[in-house]
Amino acid sequence: DIDQLAIRNSHGVAREVIAKRVKDFQRITPRYFGWFLNRGDSVSVLSLANSVLLRCLQSSQNFFGTFRQFSGCDTLDEMLSFFSRDKCMGAGMDILHSTAKFFKKGEGHEYL
Repeated sequence: DIDQLAIRNSHGVAREVIAKRVKDFQRITPRYFGWFLNRGDSVSVLSLANSVLLRCLQSSQNFFGTFRQFSGCDTLDEMLSFFSRDKCMGAGMDILHSTAKFFKKGEGHEYL
């Protein structure tokens, strides 16, 4: 209700401006919901994951052979670089996330 917004407005915005913004308003539906780690926690998780992979490769010949076959890598260094984040761009390069729900186009309105 434009009149209610104008009454509650504490910044002195004119009713006409509020009416125009209400008219121009477009509902935005998210494409996904997820959890994002901060940079420090992301670095810690990636470091821990790399350490676990190294320990598994060093302690199990069976795992080493299976991973070699899966990855196509021949050396330990290549294997440790297999899950590189070099192709990630923007914030995704340093920030890990977990997607909780992904919506196809036109879905997701019921969650708002």
